[in-house]
Amino acid sequence: MSLLTIGDIKNRAEQLPAMSSAASVLLGVIDDPDVTRDEVAYLVSIDPVLAANSFRVANSAFYGSKREFENIKQIVDFLGLHAVQQIAVFVAAKSIFPVKEIWFQSVYIANAAKKLAHKLDRTDAEIDLAYTAALFENYGEILLSNFYREEYLESQSFQDFYSRLKREKEIFGYNHIEISAIALASMGIPQRVLNIIESSNSPLGDSYQDLNVIIEVARLLFDFRENDISHVDEALTKEPIASNLERFNLKIELDSRFLISLLKEADGLNEMNLV
Repeated sequence: MSLLTIGDIKNRAEQLPAMSSAASVLLGVIDDPDVTRDEVAYLVSIDPVLAANSFRVANSAFYGSKREFENIKQIVDFLGLHAVQQIAVFVAAKSIFPVKEIWFQSVYIANAAKKLAHKLDRTDAEIDLAYTAALFENYGEILLSNFYREEYLESQSFQDFYSRLKREKEIFGYNHIEISAIALASMGIPQRVLNIIESSNSPLGDSYQDLNVIIEVARLLFDFRENDISHVDEALTKEPIASNLERFNLKIELDSRFLISLLKEADGLNEMNLV
């Protein structure tokens, strides 16, 4: 096949399930420090699907609220703006991730990145950025899987993440991270989120951030999700992740219970019955 162009990527993205306009606006304000609870509640409530799914997530065992919410404002007041924004981002992402395997991977990595960022005492804004970038960075795989499945499956034969990116670039001209950034740019995703996604291509580059390292560790946890903790500890000593942990002075302590909880939570989120 011939290499893809930016025009090809944008045209293919337009043929995939679209995000609602309210969801796009909501994603555009996730890193806005001035956004209010009322504004977020309004954006969620005017989109019937977004509102219905937000109720399902908020009332699920995952948030453990032990109460039934009756309106969006109750969800915002009880869970807080930060949690509601994450619920809305989750619901918005689900609407454009029709491939179950890719969705489960994205959910696991995003939830792991959120938990790691919290363990490292990052701010709510940084946690949101890490979570959103991790959740959307595999969107390019949806596009490749839908329109170029045979070539896509061939590129997935590599277990190492960076080897897969290299092979994708050889086949398509762009890897799935680059394709994600191109396709998502027209969906209202904040530039700061796109910057983190794009930086995943260059683990030793100047644009690489500590949030990229957190997402990189989250990817590693997904790859070793059913292994003993010793496999993860060993992987953290290999390059490029070892250099990046030292570069940003990140000390990540993991145990088996943490890995088990991540897998259980991802299974629960993945099986959530959203419309």
